[in-house]
Amino acid sequence: MKAERTKPSVLVALRERESFLRHFKRQGDRATLFVPGYAHLVSGCDVEIEIAFSEPPMTFASRGVVRW
Repeated sequence: MKAERTKPSVLVALRERESFLRHFKRQGDRATLFVPGYAHLVSGCDVEIEIAFSEPPMTFASRGVVRW
């Protein structure tokens, strides 16, 4: 039986929507979210992303691939 590897998790804690938009860029049918501070992740690595806003409080889950 092959063990399934857990994807690294990335937390993006932001104050409000405008903070998110400063880090987000749409490129055709794809989108980029720049998340500083995760230098240990290898390019091409699949990640689970948790985007948490404090104003108003809400959290979103997503998936991504490290590209930098």
